[in-house]
Amino acid sequence: SLIELEWDFAEEDVEFADRLHLESLIQKIITHISPILESFKYGNAVKNGIPVTIAGKPNAGKSTLLNALLKEERAIVSEIAGTTRDSIEDEIVIEGITFRFIDTAGLRHTEDVIEKIGVEKSYEKIKSAAILLYLFDASLNEYAEESKTAETFGIPYLLLGNKIDMCSQAVVDELSKIETVHVLSAKNKNGIEELKTKLLQLVAKNFTSQSSTIVTNARHFESLKTAKESLEAVLEGLSQHITGDFLSLDIKRSLNALGEITGEITNDEILGTIFGKFCIGK
Repeated sequence: SLIELEWDFAEEDVEFADRLHLESLIQKIITHISPILESFKYGNAVKNGIPVTIAGKPNAGKSTLLNALLKEERAIVSEIAGTTRDSIEDEIVIEGITFRFIDTAGLRHTEDVIEKIGVEKSYEKIKSAAILLYLFDASLNEYAEESKTAETFGIPYLLLGNKIDMCSQAVVDELSKIETVHVLSAKNKNGIEELKTKLLQLVAKNFTSQSSTIVTNARHFESLKTAKESLEAVLEGLSQHITGDFLSLDIKRSLNALGEITGEITNDEILGTIFGKFCIGK
């Protein structure tokens, strides 16, 4: 309101809005908005289920793992590498939390046109996931290579050393010492229940909201995001000492975004604040 008021006195070059106070106020609002924005990750997961992508090289046992988790033959399992050419999705509830598991085509370079499309879809599913279960064949000593690959996706993940029924006990013991690795045999269903426990721990670590207000609506999330970006633009403008008319544009953009959640913030409210604090016309 005070920034708007300065427009009417542009020729006099006066400032009614204390810039230091405005900066402090905006920083306080951003501090309040940020954890609410972060809560969307948790809120959306609670509302729609946590998307978990199962990925890895061909024949690592991804489809076998999906079937073991679902306790049904949901995906085709074959010794032939590249059997899965499209993603398969299904969900289960573990201790009240819904997980949406997505089995994907094996990640590898291929000249097969159909399989290539499947591989591209796999990368898309990984990018949209909240958690990555990345399988590698424990019997092939692939941990170091596959660990680097899993890290590149930048989302919470568990490395799953599969096919321990084909490994020596020494190999199993060595892999079990690594914090980010869980060893199992999807074929024999060994380690499946322990995997569910580790998934819950991963959720507790990465999806617990720090805010008392939890956002579950995607539209509200986008509005809050716009509001925060607009306020950050105001801070940038203040640091560059730009004029009030430009500051006002970003402030109004933020108000409009918040108004999409709380109800429209009208010009009458702005004018009401101005006339309530100043005697205009004297």
